[in-house]
Amino acid sequence: MHRAPHLGLVAVALLSVAGCGGSLSPPDGAGGTGGTTGTGGITGIGGAIGPLDARGDITTCVDDVPATPVAGTPCRYLIPAPPCDIADPGHIDVKVDGVRIPRDLTDTNGWDYTDATFTAVDIHGPSCDALTSGAATTVTIAFRVII
Repeated sequence: MHRAPHLGLVAVALLSVAGCGGSLSPPDGAGGTGGTTGTGGITGIGGAIGPLDARGDITTCVDDVPATPVAGTPCRYLIPAPPCDIADPGHIDVKVDGVRIPRDLTDTNGWDYTDATFTAVDIHGPSCDALTSGAATTVTIAFRVII
């Protein structure tokens, strides 16, 4: 009577070895030709399954959102509220007229947060010059999703 549970485990193991359960070697485990190929991860119908698939559509979480200029403070922009609950203002990209500018902790050429509240950014250098002269007109924020 004590052997019945072990027989079930042996049967499942044999089915896996026989091909019903796949393997962890290529092509199944490496995202290769065992399923529909994608960008990596587990493959199958419709392509690779990524870590964010269970959370729903993430395109609204990373789209560019217009930043509001702060009156009386050239090149300071308010960070808008994140468009979804898995994005936050502490992980952003800043774009001027659609071109991503780097974060610059030296405040000479790029952008940085105004303080630890992550509510606004200051833009410095040529990008600020372009904004103040009118050569550039838009500042947008792209929220990066960090898992």
